[in-house]
Amino acid sequence: MVDSLLVPVNNYVEVFSQMKVKMQKRERKLLDYTRSKRSLDTLKKGDKISPEKLGFAQDNFTQNKMIFEEVNSELCDDLPALWDSRKTYIMKFLDGFFSNSVDFHKEFSQVYSESSASLEPLKEQVKERTTTPERHWKSRPLLRRFGKS
Repeated sequence: MVDSLLVPVNNYVEVFSQMKVKMQKRERKLLDYTRSKRSLDTLKKGDKISPEKLGFAQDNFTQNKMIFEEVNSELCDDLPALWDSRKTYIMKFLDGFFSNSVDFHKEFSQVYSESSASLEPLKEQVKERTTTPERHWKSRPLLRRFGKS
């Protein structure tokens, strides 16, 4: 029962934690990208432009831009796939849930029919007045243990 119900849910939750990590990485790369862009823009607006600093800032900007675009495109591909996969995970969960529900009700009906069959002779004895319910319950050791003697 645990395997058929909890494993699909745990797998789906695990995918969300992986996506959260990817989104946090994207946010960090976006910050790096905007910082390098702002740094490059301030260097370009300055009066004394050092070609070395400008070249370094330009390289840093292009590198951060490529990394951000790569992480962003990966996330843009993964998020719709996650949205589409929800049906598969939900169907697995519901399939397990309903099959376990059917098994539970089968077992419950079997227990109910067995208990009804075992209580039928007692019902007949009570009708014939050969035993009383109080006498029958007092003979149960479990009930005596809890003070119903």
